[in-house]
Amino acid sequence: MVLLAHDERLPPGSPPVAIKCIARWWLCGDRQRKCAEREIKNHRKLYHKHVVAFREAFLTQTHLCIVLDYATRGNMHRLLRDCYGGRVEEDVARWYFQMLITAVDYCHKRGVSNRDIKLDNLLVEQTDEQCLPILLICDFGLSKHNESITPPSTNVGTPIYQAPEVIFSCGQCDYDPEMVDIYSCGVVLYRMLFGIDKAPMGDLHMEPNQSYQEYVHKLQALIVSKGDDAVLLPRPGCGQLSSECMDLLRRMLAVDPGNRITMDEIWAHPWFTVDLPRGTRKYNSAMCSSAVLEKHFSKVQSEEELQEIVAASGQRNLTNGLVHRVGSIRRLF
Repeated sequence: MVLLAHDERLPPGSPPVAIKCIARWWLCGDRQRKCAEREIKNHRKLYHKHVVAFREAFLTQTHLCIVLDYATRGNMHRLLRDCYGGRVEEDVARWYFQMLITAVDYCHKRGVSNRDIKLDNLLVEQTDEQCLPILLICDFGLSKHNESITPPSTNVGTPIYQAPEVIFSCGQCDYDPEMVDIYSCGVVLYRMLFGIDKAPMGDLHMEPNQSYQEYVHKLQALIVSKGDDAVLLPRPGCGQLSSECMDLLRRMLAVDPGNRITMDEIWAHPWFTVDLPRGTRKYNSAMCSSAVLEKHFSKVQSEEELQEIVAASGQRNLTNGLVHRVGSIRRLF
């Protein structure tokens, strides 16, 4: 559940905030509580113009609440559906895709892989400076930090956007989460260009009454029989897409992660660099500087405080200190 709210500590007329509410009964299990802690701690590490800002977390008697900046235009899926008829031309797709890659590259520099990049998790915000909305990544519920004790092997994400190595891992084999994010970004670009109801592997959708295992078996059979040819792209020279765009899509959606394009190669790709604002990647490096991060961390709750809040979320009886905090916060929203 996500609520729209106003923070009464801010001056009148300040932008509203979004509050993601997670029921505390669901957090009684260790696994669920660890997921919530990972989401909050990883999101806290990020401070970037194309990442939805984390503000704070607090408890009510019934929910763990995560306060985030509110994006006025909703998500990319809705924007494509309502404003573009389901798909966009290359130049518009590139506008959004450049912001997506900028954000994902920054997250990777901060050690955070999202593992659930999809149109629904990309928010859009209209600014006075730009004729087109800007894109922001949100939702780090399935994210993984590179300093995690356990290597990524869990089968997570949304089927259409999942990289083949995630699906085939079955929770047993490790994979590179950064390469997984690159594949998912490729699916986002594919759907922006061909339609929000399209999938890189054609009609291979997960049907409402189909089990995930059935979907996996069909996907495995398709990839084994066709390899990279399982990805449906227009014939070269047909005029539907430029050759540079086709090349980028093909390399991002490579079935074998060893053959997939890297982040550095995306930044140098001729399709990606068209009209790319000067200094974009230097901005990412600057936002990882100790001076910027120290300033950011001084304005948000400490990792220890957030860990205490999440730990208490699974308890039936809160400590007096947290009860007092809940009382003061609840009156503000």
